[in-house]
Amino acid sequence: MPNLFPVFSTPQTVEEVNETKNKNAFKPSVYFDEQLGDFRRNGAGRLQTSTGYEAWVQWCINTMQTERYAYLGYSKNYGVEIERAFLKTDRAVIEALIQQTIEEALLADPAKRTQVVTDFTFEWKSDSVLVGCTITSVSGDKANIDVMLGGAA
Repeated sequence: MPNLFPVFSTPQTVEEVNETKNKNAFKPSVYFDEQLGDFRRNGAGRLQTSTGYEAWVQWCINTMQTERYAYLGYSKNYGVEIERAFLKTDRAVIEALIQQTIEEALLADPAKRTQVVTDFTFEWKSDSVLVGCTITSVSGDKANIDVMLGGAA
């Protein structure tokens, strides 16, 4: 006898699809502590994991601090071209090149987590510069990042 009450699944709404997509964009990872220069461990000596958001922020910081083409462990699509920027003599040109290379590097995220990079600030210290920016993820989360680049980095 056929079922008197048919059962069917309802399709996902656009919000549900976007929410699932954004959750998948932020995958957890091992937590790297910038102050220690090593992976963070708990009291038992086991590696600690970071949330997906923290992993994305750590990826952004590492990308901004890694010179493109300098390390064979990274693909040619990873990192920034800071050395090329510091070959110029005018600070305004250097700042524009730094901004451009950081934006390109962060927007080239293979996981497509970064939506926009804005609000660049530059604080010069002799032969290096403290670069600050605001990075917005595809889910709307924002991170303010400051990275020292150049000679004393």
